[in-house]
Amino acid sequence: MLLILILGATSLAAQPPARTVLIDETVRVPRSQFRAVRMPVQQRPVTIECDYQAVSGSPVRAVVMTVDDMERMRNQRSYRILAATGPSPQGTLRYRVNRPGDYVLLLENDNTPNVRVRLQVALAFDENTSFTPTTLPPARRRQVVAISLAGFSLVAGLSAWRLLAAVRRRRSWLPASPFH
Repeated sequence: MLLILILGATSLAAQPPARTVLIDETVRVPRSQFRAVRMPVQQRPVTIECDYQAVSGSPVRAVVMTVDDMERMRNQRSYRILAATGPSPQGTLRYRVNRPGDYVLLLENDNTPNVRVRLQVALAFDENTSFTPTTLPPARRRQVVAISLAGFSLVAGLSAWRLLAAVRRRRSWLPASPFH
């Protein structure tokens, strides 16, 4: 009974938390600049949750993108925004991440100098969803079977050829039997 309790407690302790808060504070965003919060996502699925409220100043905009896209934006190259809010004094942004990687949340200020924003960013892990295996489409399954059979046939054929060559060499070394 004690062993069952220990195993149960261990399995519960090994589960990741359902929600991890990355930042929960008031931040300052200078005019025509942004404040970045890096979010390394190592597992999936996860939802990026952002709640913000401008304490002083004008509306701000929240943007989710990859770290690579943020670097492209800084270098004035084309970049891709994954999710964004419109300029607002307060807002909520939710983005579901399906691919592990390094993401960033940006708070952009276009108008007012030194906007102060109450910001909370968290990663919410879906407890019910885990990796679910899927099957290959029929055409791809046929390709896998054909390639596997070809590889097996090649290995079996080469092995048989080498084995047969070894048997022939051994027969040629044996002296003829005097009883024949």
